[in-house]
Amino acid sequence: MNLKGKEHFELGKRYYERGRVREAISELKEAIEICPDFADYHVQLGLAFSLAGFNEDAIKYFKKALEVNSDYIEAHLNLGIVLSDSGRSEEAIEEFNKAEELEVSKGNLPHGIRVKIADTHLDLGKMYQQIGKYESAIDEYMKVLEISPNYVDAKVKLAQVYLDTKEYTKAIEELTKVVKVNPNYVEPIISLGIAYFRNGEQGKAKEEWERALKLDPLNSRAKAYLKMIE
Repeated sequence: MNLKGKEHFELGKRYYERGRVREAISELKEAIEICPDFADYHVQLGLAFSLAGFNEDAIKYFKKALEVNSDYIEAHLNLGIVLSDSGRSEEAIEEFNKAEELEVSKGNLPHGIRVKIADTHLDLGKMYQQIGKYESAIDEYMKVLEISPNYVDAKVKLAQVYLDTKEYTKAIEELTKVVKVNPNYVEPIISLGIAYFRNGEQGKAKEEWERALKLDPLNSRAKAYLKMIE
């Protein structure tokens, strides 16, 4: 190891930890100039650029780290996070999947990273749902629930897909689970009423909308649905 390169790296890392990002970037660039084949140096520079809000530069250096070491889990994870933050959900998922594959032999991913992966799958599911790719949306929401079985928003979005695809029994099943655990959450109660109504169960639909209105007396949606079945 080149000692001069290491000195720049350690100094850059200290600057980064103190929030002095400009100095960190300068030192880490010097380190990479001297030691271009050290993946750690590229990852640290990527983190510095990310902290500074320069996502494209961060992506560039995380990718350079992976050119040096394609099995570098932290590089895949950090690249996935920055891609996700940049709205590039599909690319982010690819990186998270690679990290998960590499992590299998080393134990579980940290909780914070698992949450980030779940959120990225959720965003991707929403995107597929918006463009009518319902099977892909269901796959993404299922992946969220594999990572975080109690993720309420994922269950609600999954139920909405079932409503969109006229699988009302499945929608009722998902929404019933959500409402049981979250009895004061008005929106899934209203959606449960919709599922019952579309399934031909007007009495149960009315009960759910009345329950929603008791929780939120000014809720315009609940009022409109109840008026519809008068």
